[in-house]
Amino acid sequence: MYGTSQRRAADFFFKAGIPATMVLIAANVVTFLVNFFSGIRGPQDGPFWWLVFKDAPLAIRGDWPQYFWTLITWPLVSPIDLIGLLFGALWAYWIGGSLERSWGTRPFLIFLIATSALTALTLWLGGKILHTPVTASGLWLATAPPTIAWCVLNAREVIRLYAVIPVPAPILAWLTVALTWFQISVGGGHPMLGAFALSGCAAAYWYARHGRYLYRGYGRTGSGGGGGGPTRTAQRPGGPALRFHDFDRDPPVKKGFSLGRWWNDRKQRRELEKLWKRSGFSDPDEKNTRR
Repeated sequence: MYGTSQRRAADFFFKAGIPATMVLIAANVVTFLVNFFSGIRGPQDGPFWWLVFKDAPLAIRGDWPQYFWTLITWPLVSPIDLIGLLFGALWAYWIGGSLERSWGTRPFLIFLIATSALTALTLWLGGKILHTPVTASGLWLATAPPTIAWCVLNAREVIRLYAVIPVPAPILAWLTVALTWFQISVGGGHPMLGAFALSGCAAAYWYARHGRYLYRGYGRTGSGGGGGGPTRTAQRPGGPALRFHDFDRDPPVKKGFSLGRWWNDRKQRRELEKLWKRSGFSDPDEKNTRR
């Protein structure tokens, strides 16, 4: 009996290969249920208040840095918002799960902790500068930096929001920045407070674009390295280090996102599809029944 329940719990967290993401989602579900049935107004007033990052001007009170651990624990506590929890959990499962499968659990967990701590720290500084109380909790703010990193790594992808609206990944990144700014500014009561919440997004952009290639096992080619693109270094037992091009990165010719280039590429694809349909040719793989 106990062995079966333990196996089910292990399968829930580890079978999908994204244990860090599943723990994050599960913690938000549990804290939401407890806070909801406790009848509280916000997570900072419930039984998990000691995990929520909160601060106020020094003239009122100063809870931090007494509770220094809230710099990294605030993503575990969900606000009292059922719809936000459902969509936030789905978004975290998709974005966080994709990055965790790609990077591995340990690098993704370090990335999530680092961006969460940086976001909370700059929010604290912003609250002191603007004399505004600040609070951080929940999945939406925590998944903003992973979303930016995913969009940078998958800049050519087009996401369909609500399975209908096509949104290119670079535009999704800008929407994430705008929504993060709006969420913090409205909740904090100061229009400039949202700018201090974007530090995690900026760090995620830098890490996805450059930072993850600065650690051991990665390097860059010199002037004769085939275009100067990033390369990885592999160590062969008993032999010299081998270097090979990293195909996960975008070609150096197309750096950044251009709305005009995206629109021109889209028109060219449609023109090619029309020409192919008018040509009368068909795909030989579809009608090749001899093999």
